[in-house]
Amino acid sequence: MQITRELGNREDEGNKLNSLGTIYGKLGDTQRAINYFEQALAIAQETGDRRSEGMTLGNLGVIYSDLGNIHRAINYYEQQLVIARQIGDRIGESSDLLNLGTAYAELQDIHRAIGYYKKALEIDRETGHRQGESNALTNLGSAYLKLDNIHDAIHYCEQALAIQQEIGDRYGEASSCWNLGLLYQKQGNLAHAMELMQMCVNFEREAGHPDADKDAKYLAQLRSTDVNQLAFEAFQRTDSVLAMQRAVEQFPFMIKAEFIAMIKQFIESQLSPEARPPLEERLVALQQIAAEHK
Repeated sequence: MQITRELGNREDEGNKLNSLGTIYGKLGDTQRAINYFEQALAIAQETGDRRSEGMTLGNLGVIYSDLGNIHRAINYYEQQLVIARQIGDRIGESSDLLNLGTAYAELQDIHRAIGYYKKALEIDRETGHRQGESNALTNLGSAYLKLDNIHDAIHYCEQALAIQQEIGDRYGEASSCWNLGLLYQKQGNLAHAMELMQMCVNFEREAGHPDADKDAKYLAQLRSTDVNQLAFEAFQRTDSVLAMQRAVEQFPFMIKAEFIAMIKQFIESQLSPEARPPLEERLVALQQIAAEHK
């Protein structure tokens, strides 16, 4: 760095400062990372290097996002987006839109996040940027899941998976297989869920991924709970007390405290407040039947 400064190569100095900021950011020394990025930003603005200025603004956005200061991160991302559009950097513009979407998702403004993701997706498709398209589709899947829209979440995640398989993105493919498995599990399609999860576990073992054992254990537990899943599906299908009684006749363990507790946990942890009432009504009916059997 000292030699670079003595030679007066301001562009190279800015690049090195950005690299140092990135390194310290990965080490968790965020304050030092910010310091280096701010120096790099000052040089880029001084020299009129708009591309480096945009990149550095994005780096600062990522750091502040990691610190939980989402509003400040958004401010940097918006400045970066303006520059990307001014210099005609379409791929950079798409990346900036994706970052903004992720930031708004962190603020639980999911509909606004979806708007940014869809703009990024449109650009990626126009430019043929397949990796960017895959990233945007994955983020859209996550956003719709947060809205409890399982159908659309699956729709976007399946498109992402197809692209990842096409471009040979094995890590992305494994991640999408697992996420889709969880989505199909929520939808009640347990067989397809386990098939997708097994594909992920196979890759994780092949790659020596640290999550391989944990995910394999989860999958084994899922396979051992087929009967619970069938009972849960029967619980979801009921539309009256009589229908619930018939479900209990088929699966008598449904009135046990453990099963009722599992239903409660599912409702509280997996469903939004707006989506809970139908299952809560079914739960009341099940609890009434359980009380009658005591």
